[in-house]
Amino acid sequence: MEELQTELGQLTLVDDMTYRPLHEMTQEIISWIERRKNTLEKQEFQHYFSCWTGDKALRELQEANISQQCFPILQKCATKAIKAASEAEPEVAHLSGLSATTLEGLFSSLSYFFSGNGQHMLDYQLALRRYVKRDVGNAAGGWTYTLSLWCLNPAVVFRDIADLSLSVILTSGTLSPMNSFSSELGVQFGTFLEAPHVIDVESQLWAAVISSGHGNYPLNASYKTADGYAFQDALGISIEEICKLVPGGCLVFFPSYKLMEKLGTRWRETGQWARLNAQKSLFVEPRGGSQDDFDSVLKGYYNSLRQGNKPVICRKRRGKKSDLNNQNATECTGKSKKEGAAFLAVCRGKVSEGIDFSDDNARVVVSFSIFLVLGATSVC
Repeated sequence: MEELQTELGQLTLVDDMTYRPLHEMTQEIISWIERRKNTLEKQEFQHYFSCWTGDKALRELQEANISQQCFPILQKCATKAIKAASEAEPEVAHLSGLSATTLEGLFSSLSYFFSGNGQHMLDYQLALRRYVKRDVGNAAGGWTYTLSLWCLNPAVVFRDIADLSLSVILTSGTLSPMNSFSSELGVQFGTFLEAPHVIDVESQLWAAVISSGHGNYPLNASYKTADGYAFQDALGISIEEICKLVPGGCLVFFPSYKLMEKLGTRWRETGQWARLNAQKSLFVEPRGGSQDDFDSVLKGYYNSLRQGNKPVICRKRRGKKSDLNNQNATECTGKSKKEGAAFLAVCRGKVSEGIDFSDDNARVVVSFSIFLVLGATSVC
Protein backbone atom coordinates (compact mmCIF):
# COMPACT_ATOMS: atom_id res chain seq x y z
CA MET A 1 0.00 0.00 0.00
CA GLU A 2 2.83 2.41 0.81
CA GLU A 3 4.49 1.73 -2.54
CA LEU A 4 1.18 2.40 -4.28
CA GLN A 5 0.78 5.62 -2.31
CA THR A 6 4.27 6.78 -3.31
CA GLU A 7 3.67 6.13 -7.00
CA LEU A 8 0.29 7.86 -6.90
CA GLY A 9 1.89 10.88 -5.26
CA GLN A 10 4.48 11.11 -8.03
CA LEU A 11 1.82 10.76 -10.73
CA THR A 12 -0.21 13.68 -9.35
CA LEU A 13 2.41 15.90 -11.01
CA VAL A 14 1.44 14.35 -14.35
CA ASP A 15 -2.36 14.04 -14.04
CA ASP A 16 -3.67 15.66 -10.88
CA MET A 17 -7.36 15.03 -11.65
CA THR A 18 -6.86 11.27 -11.96
CA TYR A 19 -4.23 10.45 -9.37
CA ARG A 20 -4.78 12.93 -6.53
CA PRO A 21 -8.11 11.40 -5.35
CA LEU A 22 -6.47 7.96 -5.34
CA HIS A 23 -3.40 9.30 -3.55
CA GLU A 24 -5.55 10.88 -0.85
CA MET A 25 -7.55 7.65 -0.53
CA THR A 26 -4.42 5.56 0.09
CA GLN A 27 -3.22 8.13 2.61
CA GLU A 28 -6.51 7.82 4.48
CA ILE A 29 -6.33 4.01 4.43
CA ILE A 30 -2.79 4.05 5.85
CA SER A 31 -3.87 6.56 8.52
CA TRP A 32 -6.85 4.35 9.40
CA ILE A 33 -4.55 1.34 9.79
CA GLU A 34 -2.31 3.39 12.10
CA ARG A 35 -5.31 4.30 14.26
CA ARG A 36 -6.66 0.76 14.38
CA LYS A 37 -3.46 -1.28 14.74
CA ASN A 38 -3.29 -1.05 18.54
CA THR A 39 -6.98 -1.87 19.04
CA LEU A 40 -6.97 -5.24 17.26
CA GLU A 41 -7.87 -8.38 19.18
CA LYS A 42 -5.01 -10.69 20.09
CA GLN A 43 -5.30 -14.12 18.46
CA GLU A 44 -1.95 -15.63 19.38
CA PHE A 45 1.63 -14.54 19.98
CA GLN A 46 2.48 -11.60 17.69
CA HIS A 47 -0.80 -11.99 15.80
CA TYR A 48 -3.65 -9.48 16.14
CA PHE A 49 -6.85 -9.44 14.11
CA SER A 50 -10.24 -7.70 13.95
CA CYS A 51 -13.06 -7.77 11.41
CA TRP A 52 -16.23 -5.83 10.64
CA THR A 53 -19.37 -6.74 8.67
CA GLY A 54 -22.25 -4.77 7.17
CA ASP A 55 -22.82 -1.30 8.63
CA LYS A 56 -19.77 -1.62 10.87
CA ALA A 57 -17.58 -2.32 7.85
CA LEU A 58 -19.13 0.66 6.05
CA ARG A 59 -18.36 2.94 9.01
CA GLU A 60 -14.75 1.78 9.07
CA LEU A 61 -14.40 2.47 5.35
CA GLN A 62 -15.95 5.90 5.83
CA GLU A 63 -13.29 6.63 8.43
CA ALA A 64 -10.79 5.90 5.67
CA ASN A 65 -12.70 8.40 3.48
CA ILE A 66 -14.25 5.69 1.28
CA SER A 67 -18.00 6.24 1.22
CA GLN A 68 -20.96 5.30 -0.96
CA GLN A 69 -21.11 8.89 -2.23
CA CYS A 70 -17.47 9.35 -3.22
CA PHE A 71 -16.83 5.82 -4.48
CA PRO A 72 -18.05 6.43 -8.08
CA ILE A 73 -15.48 9.23 -8.44
CA LEU A 74 -12.71 7.07 -7.01
CA GLN A 75 -13.73 4.16 -9.24
CA LYS A 76 -13.59 6.35 -12.34
CA CYS A 77 -10.09 7.51 -11.42
CA ALA A 78 -8.96 3.96 -10.65
CA THR A 79 -10.30 2.66 -13.96
CA LYS A 80 -8.37 5.33 -15.84
CA ALA A 81 -5.16 4.67 -13.86
CA ILE A 82 -5.38 0.90 -14.38
CA LYS A 83 -6.04 1.34 -18.10
CA ALA A 84 -3.01 3.60 -18.45
CA ALA A 85 -0.86 0.99 -16.70
CA SER A 86 -2.17 -1.86 -18.87
CA GLU A 87 -1.55 0.02 -22.11
CA ALA A 88 1.87 1.11 -20.83
CA GLU A 89 2.70 3.66 -23.50
CA PRO A 90 6.37 4.70 -23.16
CA GLU A 91 5.69 8.42 -23.34
CA VAL A 92 2.93 8.33 -20.70
CA ALA A 93 3.74 8.00 -16.98
CA HIS A 94 1.77 5.24 -15.27
CA LEU A 95 1.65 2.90 -12.29
CA SER A 96 3.98 -0.07 -12.07
CA GLY A 97 2.53 -3.53 -12.64
CA LEU A 98 2.48 -4.41 -8.93
CA SER A 99 0.81 -1.15 -7.91
CA ALA A 100 -1.76 -1.43 -10.69
CA THR A 101 -2.58 -4.98 -9.56
CA THR A 102 -2.99 -3.80 -5.95
CA LEU A 103 -5.29 -0.97 -7.02
CA GLU A 104 -7.31 -3.25 -9.29
CA GLY A 105 -7.79 -5.85 -6.56
CA LEU A 106 -8.92 -3.22 -4.07
CA PHE A 107 -11.49 -1.69 -6.41
CA SER A 108 -12.72 -5.05 -7.64
CA SER A 109 -13.83 -5.89 -4.09
CA LEU A 110 -15.10 -2.39 -3.31
CA SER A 111 -17.21 -2.27 -6.48
CA TYR A 112 -19.16 -5.36 -5.37
CA PHE A 113 -19.34 -4.08 -1.80
CA PHE A 114 -21.01 -0.83 -2.90
CA SER A 115 -23.01 -2.27 -5.83
CA GLY A 116 -26.80 -2.29 -5.79
CA ASN A 117 -26.89 0.64 -3.37
CA GLY A 118 -24.99 -1.39 -0.80
CA GLN A 119 -27.20 -4.48 -0.87
CA HIS A 120 -24.16 -6.78 -0.62
CA MET A 121 -22.59 -5.17 2.45
CA LEU A 122 -23.69 -8.01 4.71
CA ASP A 123 -21.98 -10.47 2.36
CA TYR A 124 -18.58 -8.89 2.97
CA GLN A 125 -16.19 -8.79 5.88
CA LEU A 126 -13.56 -6.10 6.29
CA ALA A 127 -10.53 -7.49 8.11
CA LEU A 128 -7.31 -6.00 9.43
CA ARG A 129 -4.46 -8.20 10.60
CA ARG A 130 -1.18 -7.29 12.30
CA TYR A 131 1.43 -10.00 12.65
CA VAL A 132 5.13 -10.77 12.52
CA LYS A 133 6.09 -12.60 9.36
CA ARG A 134 8.74 -15.25 9.77
CA ASP A 135 10.95 -16.63 7.03
CA VAL A 136 11.83 -20.28 6.46
CA GLY A 137 14.59 -20.08 9.07
CA ASN A 138 12.07 -18.79 11.64
CA ALA A 139 13.82 -15.43 11.85
CA ALA A 140 11.33 -12.82 13.03
CA GLY A 141 10.87 -9.73 10.91
CA GLY A 142 8.98 -6.50 11.53
CA TRP A 143 5.24 -6.04 11.82
CA THR A 144 3.19 -6.79 8.71
CA TYR A 145 -0.27 -5.31 8.15
CA THR A 146 -2.86 -6.96 5.92
CA LEU A 147 -6.11 -5.27 4.91
CA SER A 148 -8.70 -7.61 3.39
CA LEU A 149 -12.25 -7.33 2.09
CA TRP A 150 -13.62 -10.87 1.99
CA CYS A 151 -16.70 -11.90 0.06
CA LEU A 152 -18.54 -14.56 2.09
CA ASN A 153 -21.26 -15.23 -0.48
CA PRO A 154 -20.29 -16.63 -3.92
CA ALA A 155 -23.69 -15.64 -5.31
CA VAL A 156 -22.61 -11.98 -5.26
CA VAL A 157 -20.20 -12.60 -8.14
CA PHE A 158 -21.82 -15.61 -9.79
CA ARG A 159 -25.14 -13.85 -10.43
CA ASP A 160 -23.38 -11.39 -12.74
CA ILE A 161 -21.71 -14.25 -14.61
CA ALA A 162 -25.02 -16.10 -15.02
CA ASP A 163 -26.86 -12.97 -16.18
CA LEU A 164 -24.25 -12.23 -18.86
CA SER A 165 -24.05 -15.81 -20.16
CA LEU A 166 -26.33 -17.86 -22.34
CA SER A 167 -25.16 -21.05 -20.66
CA VAL A 168 -22.80 -21.92 -17.82
CA ILE A 169 -21.49 -25.48 -17.42
CA LEU A 170 -20.10 -26.50 -14.03
CA THR A 171 -18.32 -29.83 -13.65
CA SER A 172 -16.64 -31.26 -10.58
CA GLY A 173 -16.52 -34.33 -8.43
CA THR A 174 -17.57 -32.40 -5.31
CA LEU A 175 -20.70 -30.42 -6.24
CA SER A 176 -23.22 -32.64 -4.44
CA PRO A 177 -25.60 -32.00 -2.74
CA MET A 178 -26.98 -29.98 -5.63
CA ASN A 179 -29.66 -28.11 -3.67
CA SER A 180 -27.20 -26.46 -1.29
CA PHE A 181 -24.74 -25.76 -4.11
CA SER A 182 -27.47 -24.08 -6.16
CA SER A 183 -28.48 -22.03 -3.13
CA GLU A 184 -24.90 -20.90 -2.52
CA LEU A 185 -24.58 -19.63 -6.10
CA GLY A 186 -28.01 -17.99 -6.06
CA VAL A 187 -29.22 -19.68 -9.25
CA GLN A 188 -31.40 -22.60 -10.26
CA PHE A 189 -29.82 -25.30 -12.44
CA GLY A 190 -31.97 -26.05 -15.48
CA THR A 191 -30.21 -29.36 -16.08
CA PHE A 192 -27.97 -31.37 -13.80
CA LEU A 193 -26.43 -34.83 -13.81
CA GLU A 194 -25.13 -36.75 -10.81
CA ALA A 195 -23.17 -39.93 -11.45
CA PRO A 196 -23.27 -42.68 -8.81
CA HIS A 197 -20.27 -43.11 -6.55
CA VAL A 198 -17.71 -45.77 -7.41
CA ILE A 199 -18.32 -47.47 -4.06
CA ASP A 200 -21.42 -48.49 -2.16
CA VAL A 201 -21.48 -45.79 0.51
CA GLU A 202 -24.05 -47.70 2.56
CA SER A 203 -21.85 -50.76 3.07
CA GLN A 204 -18.29 -49.56 2.35
CA LEU A 205 -18.07 -46.18 4.05
CA TRP A 206 -18.12 -45.30 7.73
CA ALA A 207 -17.86 -41.71 8.95
CA ALA A 208 -17.73 -40.34 12.47
CA VAL A 209 -16.89 -37.22 14.46
CA ILE A 210 -14.69 -37.87 17.48
CA SER A 211 -15.18 -35.07 19.99
CA SER A 212 -12.83 -36.26 22.74
CA GLY A 213 -9.62 -38.23 22.91
CA HIS A 214 -7.41 -39.91 25.50
CA GLY A 215 -8.59 -39.21 29.04
CA ASN A 216 -11.83 -37.81 27.62
CA TYR A 217 -9.96 -34.61 26.71
CA PRO A 218 -11.90 -32.41 24.20
CA LEU A 219 -10.31 -32.45 20.75
CA ASN A 220 -10.87 -28.78 20.01
CA ALA A 221 -8.29 -27.35 17.58
CA SER A 222 -9.18 -23.68 18.12
CA TYR A 223 -6.51 -21.01 18.53
CA LYS A 224 -6.96 -21.08 22.30
CA THR A 225 -6.44 -24.82 22.71
CA ALA A 226 -4.28 -25.97 19.79
CA ASP A 227 -1.09 -24.77 21.50
CA GLY A 228 -1.88 -26.69 24.69
CA TYR A 229 0.16 -29.81 25.38
CA ALA A 230 -2.91 -31.64 26.69
CA PHE A 231 -4.69 -31.21 23.36
CA GLN A 232 -1.59 -32.09 21.33
CA ASP A 233 -0.95 -35.25 23.35
CA ALA A 234 -4.59 -36.37 23.24
CA LEU A 235 -4.69 -35.87 19.47
CA GLY A 236 -1.49 -37.86 18.98
CA ILE A 237 -2.81 -40.78 21.02
CA SER A 238 -6.13 -40.69 19.14
CA ILE A 239 -4.38 -40.88 15.77
CA GLU A 240 -2.20 -43.71 17.10
CA GLU A 241 -5.30 -45.69 18.11
CA ILE A 242 -6.82 -45.19 14.67
CA CYS A 243 -3.60 -46.37 13.04
CA LYS A 244 -3.68 -49.51 15.20
CA LEU A 245 -7.19 -50.40 14.10
CA VAL A 246 -7.11 -49.57 10.39
CA PRO A 247 -4.83 -51.46 7.97
CA GLY A 248 -3.31 -49.99 4.82
CA GLY A 249 -2.91 -46.29 4.19
CA CYS A 250 -3.98 -43.49 6.51
CA LEU A 251 -4.34 -39.85 5.44
CA VAL A 252 -4.21 -37.27 8.24
CA PHE A 253 -5.12 -33.69 7.32
CA PHE A 254 -4.03 -30.73 9.45
CA PRO A 255 -5.53 -27.23 9.14
CA SER A 256 -2.13 -25.61 8.45
CA TYR A 257 1.56 -26.35 7.95
CA LYS A 258 2.33 -24.34 11.06
CA LEU A 259 0.20 -26.53 13.31
CA MET A 260 1.42 -29.72 11.64
CA GLU A 261 5.03 -28.74 12.34
CA LYS A 262 4.17 -27.69 15.89
CA LEU A 263 2.48 -31.03 16.62
CA GLY A 264 5.34 -32.94 15.01
CA THR A 265 7.81 -31.18 17.29
CA ARG A 266 5.75 -31.97 20.38
CA TRP A 267 5.26 -35.60 19.40
CA ARG A 268 8.98 -36.10 18.83
CA GLU A 269 9.70 -34.68 22.28
CA THR A 270 7.21 -36.97 24.01
CA GLY A 271 7.93 -40.12 22.00
CA GLN A 272 4.51 -40.03 20.34
CA TRP A 273 6.14 -39.67 16.92
CA ALA A 274 8.07 -42.91 17.48
CA ARG A 275 4.91 -44.68 18.63
CA LEU A 276 3.04 -43.53 15.53
CA ASN A 277 5.95 -44.59 13.34
CA ALA A 278 5.88 -48.01 15.01
CA GLN A 279 2.32 -48.49 13.78
CA LYS A 280 2.71 -47.04 10.29
CA SER A 281 5.58 -45.53 8.34
CA LEU A 282 5.14 -41.76 8.49
CA PHE A 283 5.35 -39.45 5.48
CA VAL A 284 4.84 -35.69 5.61
CA GLU A 285 3.68 -33.36 2.86
CA PRO A 286 6.62 -31.00 2.19
CA ARG A 287 6.00 -27.32 2.69
CA GLY A 288 6.90 -25.46 -0.47
CA GLY A 289 9.70 -26.99 -2.49
CA SER A 290 9.53 -28.35 -6.01
CA GLN A 291 7.10 -30.84 -7.50
CA ASP A 292 9.95 -33.37 -7.53
CA ASP A 293 10.24 -33.09 -3.74
CA PHE A 294 6.55 -33.85 -3.33
CA ASP A 295 6.60 -36.67 -5.88
CA SER A 296 9.50 -38.27 -4.02
CA VAL A 297 7.56 -38.31 -0.73
CA LEU A 298 4.41 -39.59 -2.45
CA LYS A 299 6.38 -42.37 -4.15
CA GLY A 300 7.86 -43.37 -0.79
CA TYR A 301 4.35 -43.56 0.68
CA TYR A 302 3.12 -45.79 -2.15
CA ASN A 303 6.21 -48.01 -1.97
CA SER A 304 5.78 -48.44 1.78
CA LEU A 305 2.20 -49.61 1.27
CA ARG A 306 3.18 -52.05 -1.47
CA GLN A 307 6.02 -53.40 0.64
CA GLY A 308 3.61 -54.53 3.33
CA ASN A 309 5.20 -57.05 5.66
CA LYS A 310 8.14 -57.88 3.42
CA PRO A 311 11.62 -57.87 4.99
CA VAL A 312 13.33 -54.50 4.90
CA ILE A 313 17.01 -53.64 4.74
CA CYS A 314 18.52 -51.87 7.72
CA ARG A 315 19.46 -48.29 6.87
CA LYS A 316 19.91 -45.07 8.75
CA ARG A 317 18.62 -41.73 7.57
CA ARG A 318 19.66 -38.33 8.81
CA GLY A 319 18.29 -34.93 8.02
CA LYS A 320 17.52 -31.48 9.28
CA LYS A 321 15.49 -31.25 12.43
CA SER A 322 12.92 -28.96 10.82
CA ASP A 323 12.07 -31.50 8.12
CA LEU A 324 9.62 -34.06 9.46
CA ASN A 325 10.35 -36.37 6.53
CA ASN A 326 14.06 -36.54 7.37
CA GLN A 327 14.17 -37.49 11.03
CA ASN A 328 16.97 -39.77 12.20
CA ALA A 329 15.49 -43.23 11.83
CA THR A 330 16.71 -46.78 11.60
CA GLU A 331 14.92 -49.60 9.80
CA CYS A 332 16.26 -53.07 10.46
CA THR A 333 16.23 -56.27 8.47
CA GLY A 334 13.47 -58.63 9.40
CA LYS A 335 9.74 -58.88 9.42
CA SER A 336 8.20 -55.40 9.66
CA LYS A 337 5.51 -55.04 12.32
CA LYS A 338 4.04 -52.00 10.64
CA GLU A 339 0.73 -52.32 8.86
CA GLY A 340 0.70 -49.72 6.14
CA ALA A 341 1.74 -46.08 6.11
CA ALA A 342 0.39 -42.70 7.17
CA PHE A 343 0.58 -39.50 5.13
CA LEU A 344 0.42 -36.29 7.18
CA ALA A 345 -0.85 -33.48 4.98
CA VAL A 346 -2.55 -30.09 5.02
CA CYS A 347 -6.09 -29.15 4.04
CA ARG A 348 -6.10 -27.40 0.64
CA GLY A 349 -2.52 -28.55 0.11
CA LYS A 350 -0.94 -30.76 -2.54
CA VAL A 351 -2.30 -34.03 -1.14
CA SER A 352 -5.89 -32.84 -0.73
CA GLU A 353 -6.54 -32.05 -4.40
CA GLY A 354 -6.26 -34.07 -7.59
CA ILE A 355 -4.76 -37.31 -6.27
CA ASP A 356 -6.66 -40.60 -6.29
CA PHE A 357 -5.92 -42.56 -3.11
CA SER A 358 -7.76 -45.73 -4.05
CA ASP A 359 -7.99 -49.02 -2.17
CA ASP A 360 -5.10 -49.59 0.25
CA ASN A 361 -3.66 -46.15 -0.48
CA ALA A 362 -6.22 -44.66 1.93
CA ARG A 363 -8.29 -46.96 4.10
CA VAL A 364 -8.96 -44.12 6.53
CA VAL A 365 -8.98 -40.32 6.28
CA VAL A 366 -8.58 -38.29 9.47
CA SER A 367 -9.06 -34.54 9.52
CA PHE A 368 -9.36 -31.96 12.26
CA SER A 369 -9.71 -28.20 12.47
CA ILE A 370 -11.51 -25.50 14.41
CA PHE A 371 -14.94 -26.52 13.16
CA LEU A 372 -14.45 -30.24 12.59
CA VAL A 373 -12.97 -31.52 15.83
CA LEU A 374 -11.71 -34.91 14.65
CA GLY A 375 -13.32 -36.71 11.76
CA ALA A 376 -12.49 -40.24 10.72
CA THR A 377 -13.71 -41.82 7.50
CA SER A 378 -12.95 -45.45 6.84
CA VAL A 379 -13.35 -47.12 3.44
CA CYS A 380 -13.56 -50.88 3.16
